[in-house]
Amino acid sequence: MRVVAYALLFSIANLWALDPFGGTTDGQSPPRTAPSKWNAGRISLNTELEFGSRFDDEKVSVELEVSNVGTESLTIHRIETGCGCAVVQKPNSPIKPGAKVVIPIRLSLSGLRGPFSRSGTIHSSDSTMPTSRFRIIGDVSARISVEPQRLIARASETGGVAEARALVRRLDGGTLDALSIDVPASHIQAFLRETSAADTVELIVRVKSVVSASQTGIVLRSGREIQKLVPLSVVPFQEVDAVPSRLALGLVSPGTRARIKLRSLIGRPWHVSNVTTDSEEVSASLVTPREIEVRFLGAAPLGPMACTVHVHLVGASPSLILVPLTAYMDDQ
Repeated sequence: MRVVAYALLFSIANLWALDPFGGTTDGQSPPRTAPSKWNAGRISLNTELEFGSRFDDEKVSVELEVSNVGTESLTIHRIETGCGCAVVQKPNSPIKPGAKVVIPIRLSLSGLRGPFSRSGTIHSSDSTMPTSRFRIIGDVSARISVEPQRLIARASETGGVAEARALVRRLDGGTLDALSIDVPASHIQAFLRETSAADTVELIVRVKSVVSASQTGIVLRSGREIQKLVPLSVVPFQEVDAVPSRLALGLVSPGTRARIKLRSLIGRPWHVSNVTTDSEEVSASLVTPREIEVRFLGAAPLGPMACTVHVHLVGASPSLILVPLTAYMDDQ
């Protein structure tokens, strides 16, 4: 019993040597443990950013709100938007606990049309969620509509003047009275003609002395701020036709493929000697004697892009066919 009593007294003495609040009687605090990952910076953000309905000649901005709901500072390493039309800069300083930062994302809507949806990613120091996703949405419409969107002035077999026509509409409620036209060369004439519809005029383009294929553009202006570029392809008479004569593919991604068929307008034999493009991001190859495959490569940058497919012929005139290509490269 004496042994038990001595052991009990010894234990009580050790307890009294400790401070009831976790310290020690010598006034020293116990060593602090390292904070767990649950006490680090924690990210919270608005995941859907909407800019509404806007026109394709506008530049808009949306705001990404990022909050730190953790107990330590939060660092934003980088922000990816997945769209070449967007410009964003990450915060230079860490976000303190309980603080919020507003990050503007600026977008250029030129060349876009229809429903807009792009995803983005934030890489942060939040160990529980190092990557966070958000989405930018809206709708883009043309302020000035031109149909067809690209003009093709094709010369006849007898030569003379090549002509192209399109219907022009103002879709924002404005008038077409002040609409003017800029042409790139003196051998190209362009003018507007009224139609039976009050909000529509007809654009007529005439090209003289067509001896070779060329790519250019007509600019429609209304005041200082509003302008519309209308691409124009000038095509001499061809004994072999490309179908389609231009590729307007809209949204594409690396690996997207498209086909061009060749149509003979003559009775004598001919063949394709070579197919190339003027872009390192787009390849072209002959898959059958009368069909070409175009492929977008992985190195293509995000955003609008344009190039030309060159089809070299033997036994037909002219010996070179140019097929314009336009697309919008995206990573989706």
